[in-house]
Amino acid sequence: MGPIESRLLVVFILFGGLVNVQVDHAIIMAGLSTAFSVFLLLFLQCLSYNGALAQYLVEILEPASFGNHRPIFRCDATGADFGEDVLTFSFRVNYGCALPTLPSNACGDVQMPPTNDTACANYFAVVPRSNCSFSEKAYHVQTSTPTGFGALIVYGEPGTVPETMSGARYSDRINIPVVMVDYECMQGLQYRYSYRDGYIVSIKVNPEERYYRPLTYVALLAAVILFGLALLSLSKIILLCRERPSTTQLPKSSFKKVSILNSDEIDCN
Repeated sequence: MGPIESRLLVVFILFGGLVNVQVDHAIIMAGLSTAFSVFLLLFLQCLSYNGALAQYLVEILEPASFGNHRPIFRCDATGADFGEDVLTFSFRVNYGCALPTLPSNACGDVQMPPTNDTACANYFAVVPRSNCSFSEKAYHVQTSTPTGFGALIVYGEPGTVPETMSGARYSDRINIPVVMVDYECMQGLQYRYSYRDGYIVSIKVNPEERYYRPLTYVALLAAVILFGLALLSLSKIILLCRERPSTTQLPKSSFKKVSILNSDEIDCN
């Protein structure tokens, strides 16, 4: 028998001697660890939940008094893994007029349609998701003539929800923000609240995504830690209760009477 086999034999012998003593403890710890694993799995699912639908906001604003604007229509939007960060964009300039492109799918050289409105200092392209990649659309939009668009708003088919977009061929050349909205939002951008009637559009980070969701993650993480500590404390209490020596005294009748001989009665011969 080699050294490896000898060590395995010793391990099996020791395990066999301890299995009867530790079986209850193992069952308890297995149950507690299973409960903790389930709780941790729920926590990870909360973290991986698709919260992209509320990652960004596309708002339509109407003219108000004193040259201001107020929001009247709001859409949830998803982002892309390429292009300018929406948070950075919102600090720089996040207002503009929403326009279609020529051609409408932005899969080739794009021209901005002629406008007579001088109130728009920035323009956002609104194009459907079809025929070419998202990064290709973004590239043609930002290099449009006679003026490049400042952002790209992609909309999906009716009945579909926005999704996070991935870049491909032109992803490293994109320096404008790219977001996706649903079909209903496009209807509001291009028809119900047109720039021709003085409506403008803003693209920004959803306050809930920026502030409340991180706090939710912190609260869930704290709950996981507290739950783990509670399980650990419970297991320690159970083990202490099981290992506590019995203090019950046996009755005197259970002791066997032992006669004591005097020294005179002892025969040393």
